[in-house]
Amino acid sequence: GDHRDLHSFPTRRSSDLTQALSIPGFENVEFERLIFTDAASNKFWEAAAQEDKLIVRYGRVGSKGQVQIKTFADTASALKEKEKMVKEKLGKGYKRG
Repeated sequence: GDHRDLHSFPTRRSSDLTQALSIPGFENVEFERLIFTDAASNKFWEAAAQEDKLIVRYGRVGSKGQVQIKTFADTASALKEKEKMVKEKLGKGYKRG
């Protein structure tokens, strides 16, 4: 048998990628992460702008959370919305993670 090609395929499974989105095209996105903790809850909220898209992920700490993707007219608009949302969250008591 010819096993020459056995190792030519990457065997990295998506489960090996910690904190990475399982959305094609968004693997290397840098998220800005905020954490909210009080007596009743421990949750995260994070956002990243890539090109004309704003990716928001939120949920209970330790869970995968939910992902929302919004598309804007351009990169500047996506970034502006991200900054606005971050300010809002900080105002509600979220702290940078």
